[in-house]
This record gives sequence, structure tokens and C-alpha cells, in this order.
Amino acid sequence: MKYGILKLVIKMKVYVYIDPEYNGSVWCSQTLKGLSSEAAKRHYGVYFLENEDILSVNLDKVYGEEERRVLIVLTTRVITDGRFYDHFAKNGVSLLFVNHQSSLSADNYSNVLVDYRKGMAQVIKYLSALGKHSTALFAINPASSTDQIKKEYFLSVALKSEDDIIYNNGSLDECCEKFGKGEKYDSVICANDVAAYCLMNYLRKKGISIPGDIYVVSFGDSLLSQLGSPSLTTISVDHTRLGRQALHAYSYLYKRSNGIRTSVYVTPVLNVRESTDNRKVSLKERVTVGTTVNDPMYSDATAKRILNLETMLASCDENDFKILKSINEGKTYSTISEELFMSEKTVSYRVSCMRSILGCSTKEELCEIVSEHINL
Repeated sequence: MKYGILKLVIKMKVYVYIDPEYNGSVWCSQTLKGLSSEAAKRHYGVYFLENEDILSVNLDKVYGEEERRVLIVLTTRVITDGRFYDHFAKNGVSLLFVNHQSSLSADNYSNVLVDYRKGMAQVIKYLSALGKHSTALFAINPASSTDQIKKEYFLSVALKSEDDIIYNNGSLDECCEKFGKGEKYDSVICANDVAAYCLMNYLRKKGISIPGDIYVVSFGDSLLSQLGSPSLTTISVDHTRLGRQALHAYSYLYKRSNGIRTSVYVTPVLNVRESTDNRKVSLKERVTVGTTVNDPMYSDATAKRILNLETMLASCDENDFKILKSINEGKTYSTISEELFMSEKTVSYRVSCMRSILGCSTKEELCEIVSEHINL
């Protein structure tokens, strides 16, 4: 077990456990970014419980004489093993799940998550207002607790059937093939941006136009969704904001007695873009609702490349985008350095960093991959 501290002078200790299956994903990194930055502002120390078997951890040794035991848990999978909750409950630890909906009736946990029901309500109403009533739900991960929320809303409130759901059991390529063999839809809601771009790539190769033949909406709002070609209409899932909210919720729970629970819902926003023809409608009426890539669910080469692209885009600043545009226009490093008032060595280094993230051997290959999704 290891502990990593972010601040030498600390006012509070914040304990975090990351599910090994979730660690290393883009979403996990963004959540940690928000959590860590907020902790730094408050001079809180962040400690990570690193153990493949969390149930074997000696929690008395971890928390010592702490008056209040709280643990932030980052995971997406459905936890059906009651021992997970029991292990912490008997040791007086309150769990704070981030963007995870528990499937068990336990008393010792709280939540900070996107209100996916409101998100589904917005997108279903939006597509309906545009006359799109034949809708599929694409790449739902059966092991994801948040995907289960989307599925349940789709079936119970949107009055769709299981035949309209394409499940992701480990391969987005297979999901695309299933979608291509099924019923012809006029719209599709994707579980996340990675799945959406995999599907759009597949449809484009099949000669299917987006948005001409089908509208595509996704949960995410990544940089790729904003810069891609076509840009993607999304229901925003701001993981950085979730991380910040998790720190606030942790502080709230830490300062109160045992038995206190809280649920913090981050309201998602509909962002209309090119994948639905930039068509905006009024959704002011009240919507009634019931309240390097390691993710094994995205092992396909196409999915990995899109995830790596999102990681690269997140690391870019304005000058990086200018460099990419200039390389795509055939300009030399010498010319670029003069135009951007930086040395050739700096330009070369920046390109090298971008190539490293995407695994490209040349700057031409770098631009080719980026141009596949973004209009440089």
C-alpha cells in the first residue's frame, strides 16, 4: 500500500481509492485533476490507497486516530458484492462515490454524480422536437453503473425496447457491426464520445451521412467533440467539475457526525453542434424525471486512437494548435518558428510531445490522425 501526498502543510487528509479497472482512463485523470486542484487551494493532503485487493486493507492502520473516516471511491463498474460495503462499514468508513450509482441498499455511502436522468430527458425531448423518434442507444456497458441509469431511463421513460439498445461487451467494432445490421434509425444516443466517434467513422465508411441520414448525440463533451469534424452534439459530463464537487462533499462529510449522507447531482447541459445539423430548440418547459489507454472496455484500435487523441488535445495549448495547422499546410519548422516567435527546437519539441501521445513516427502521420477528426 502506498500513500501520495500533494501538500506538505495540510489542514485535512483526503483519502482516495481508485478501482484498478478505472485507473488510467481519461475520465479518471480528469476527475483527479479537479479533485487535486481543489485540494491544493484548501491545503488538504490527498492520499491514495493503492491495493489490488481493497478488502484486505487494514483501515485502522490507514486512518489511525482520525476522528472521521471518509473515503472517495472512483469507479464505474456495478458493485454487486455486499462485502465491499461491509468491509468499510464495520471499520466506520463512509464511502463517497464519484459518478457511480450504487446497486445495493447500503447505509454508509454518498454520491457525487452527473444527473444522467435529466441528461437523458433533455436529449430525448430534443430529438423528439426535431422529429426524430426512431432512436437507438449505443455502446451501453453492462458493467457500468452510470450506463445502467441511461438504459433504465431509455426503457421506462422513453418507452423503447431492448432491441433498440446496442451493448458494449468489450469491442466497439462489434457494436458498430451490430448497429449496421439492425434496424435503420434516424438518431442515436451514444454512451460516450469515444463510442460516438467510432460509430461515426463506421457510418462514414458505409456512405451514411451525419447529420444528413442520422443524428448523433453523445454523453461527454470532450475537446474532441468540440473540435471534431463533424463536431458532436453532447450532454456534458464534466469530470473535472465532478472532482471539485467530490472534494467539497468530502469536506462536508468529514466535518459532520457519522450517519450523515449526501447526494450531489451535477446538472448536465445540452450542447448542440454539427452532428445534429446545429438545430436548436427551446427546452424551457419543465422535464419530469425520476430522480495511454487502460480501460478494458475500449480495447479496439480505433477506440484507443480516439482516447489517445483526446488525451493529446487536452495537453495542447493555443500554440500547439497553430503548429498543427501550419504543419498541415506544409510549412517547415523554420517558417513556423518565425511566425510564432519561438525557436525551431521548441517547435520540434512540441511536435515530439504530441507524436509521443498518439504514437506517431512522423509529423505527417500526426496531422493525418488529427485531420481525420478535426478540420485543421
